[in-house]
Amino acid sequence: MVYYSEDLSKWDCRGAVNVPEAARGYMIECPNIVWIDQQPVLLFCPQGLSQQTLAYQNIYPNTYFIAEQFDLDQAKLTGTKAYTS
Repeated sequence: MVYYSEDLSKWDCRGAVNVPEAARGYMIECPNIVWIDQQPVLLFCPQGLSQQTLAYQNIYPNTYFIAEQFDLDQAKLTGTKAYTS
C-alpha cells in the first residue's frame, strides 16, 4: 500500500503498488521506493516465492524492480524490469 502525506499528520491511501503476482509470492515485506538517476526503483522481500522464479540463492530473498515511471496518484509503476540480489 502507498500512503501520502504533506504534513506527516494526515495520510491518504493511494492504493496497492502493482507488483506482478508471479514476483511477489503470497506477500511482500519491507517495500521501499527510491529514485536512482531519476528512475523509480522498488525494493522488497517477496515471501513464499519459488527459488526458480527469480533465481535467488539465499534463504531470505530480496529483489527490486527498476521502472520507467511511478504514478503516485495511482500507486502504479510502469515499464518494470525485475532483478534479484
